[in-house]
Formats: sequence, structure tokens, C-alpha cells
Amino acid sequence: QMAWFDRGGRQIAVAGEPGTWGPPRISPDGNRAAVAKIGQDGKTAHIWLLNASGAAEQITDGPMHEGSPVWSPDGSRIAYFAKQGDAYDIFARSVQSGAKPELLLKNADQKFPSDWSRDSKYIVYSQEGAGTRLDLWGLSLGDRRAAPIQDTVYAEGFATFSPDGKWLAYQSDETGHNEVYVQAFDGLNDGTKRRWMVSKGGGLPRWRSDGGELFYMTTDGRIMSLSIHQGNGGVEAGQPQMLFQTRPVPKTWNLYDVTPDGQRFLVNIPLEWTSAVPITVVTNWTEKLKE
Repeated sequence: QMAWFDRGGRQIAVAGEPGTWGPPRISPDGNRAAVAKIGQDGKTAHIWLLNASGAAEQITDGPMHEGSPVWSPDGSRIAYFAKQGDAYDIFARSVQSGAKPELLLKNADQKFPSDWSRDSKYIVYSQEGAGTRLDLWGLSLGDRRAAPIQDTVYAEGFATFSPDGKWLAYQSDETGHNEVYVQAFDGLNDGTKRRWMVSKGGGLPRWRSDGGELFYMTTDGRIMSLSIHQGNGGVEAGQPQMLFQTRPVPKTWNLYDVTPDGQRFLVNIPLEWTSAVPITVVTNWTEKLKE
């Protein structure tokens, strides 16, 4: 179940019907979210729009399996993957129902968009090819050129641009478990860049709209926050602080996003948690019998 929470962990509303949801992405104005949901056939997902009140609208259909939507900076379009044959290619389309998709990038590899830069010039995505794990790639929308950003033996993913476009936050498992890293971004240029590990046992990074705060989630479902400061050619990260605890989705990872102001969170949580009746635990109950 997709559910909205405030910064203190209080559930505000549920969004849409229960189902198998993918990674949600909240619109630049903070009022809507785009997210894929697997349909009744149990294998084909389509894109839905969810609003802050909980209403849901399916905006894509057809035979292709779709997912990982990301918003254009003006909130009028989304980019997403669609599976054609064995490949996951990248498309873009208006969020208006019935709009026609535009093919942005096609090749034999699997590609999963994770963010659209605020200057509209780049889409960052994870790519998995034959014999490789996930790598970070970027697509220049001006000339439709694709190039690697982090191409290593480790698995990198869930990359997101800082609001000013100067930094890229992403997760990598090079330490043996997922952590969040931040490195400079200056376009699709080759060369190794200095980077900073800013998390403690977590991934799935998200920025606040002013770039001064970064969020991530631990594997046990804690939403974490840390301050980010730029200076001396690098970044300085504050001590991570827990905002609230969610209940982890069994055998996977909660998927979430945060509004641009950092005040509301859309989180994928187990259905039984949203409808659970509170349990009262009575201790020392045998003494109560003597009263």
C-alpha cells in the first residue's frame, strides 16, 4: 500500500488501492506522484498518478511493461522505461491521459530512469548489460548521447541530481552493503571523480529542494536525514538522524519519495500495517487478578 506520512511518521493518507507498486516519484510541485503498478495479469505494470488526497488515476495502458517514472522539471512530462521484447528502453510522454510516448533511448541493455536534471538537459539511469551489474549512465537530451557516469564491478543505482545540478547522490554496494555516496556532476564527461560516503547502512537517496538536506532509508525501514553543505570543492555531511521508522516490506526494500520541501513522504508499506488494529500488552497481569 502506498501511504503518505508527515516528517514525524504520522500517516496522513493512503494512496490508491493496495497492489504491487514500484518506486514512487513526487512531482516538482509536491502535489502528485507518478508510480507504476502491476496489473491484474500479475506481470505487466502501467503508470499511475496519485495525488495528496489519495486519489489515483492510471495514465498508460497497452501491452508494454512500464515503470520507474521520473518527472520533467516543469511537471508536464515523465520519463520511464517500457519493455519491448527483452530490452527496457526509455520513453517520455505528457502526464495527460491518452498522450503518445516518445522513444528517447533504445539499445539491448536494461535501463531504469532515476532522475531528470532541473535544467532539463539530462536523465540519469541505471543500466544492466550482459555480464554486468547495475551501472550509472546519463542521457543528454539535446543530442541523445548516452555515456557512463559510474561503470564499475559494483552495483550502483537510484541516482538523483542535487537541485542545482552540481552533485549526484546514489547508492553503491562496494563496501559489501548499500551506502549513499555524493559526487560532483559536470555533464557526461569521462574521468574519476572524488566522492563522499554520507550514509550509515542505507540507500535510496533523495534531496530537499534547496539542496541543504539529504534523505535515505536503511534496510530495516528507518527514514534518515542529514544536512549537506558545499564548500572547499566538496561536500560536508552532517550526522544522520532518524526521522521515523516504517515497517519493512518482507524480502525487499521499502520504496519511497519525499516532497520538495522535505515535509511529506510517500512510502510503500505492507498492507497489514496500514490496517492493523493496535494491540495492548498487559504486563504483570497475574497481580491484576488479585485486585
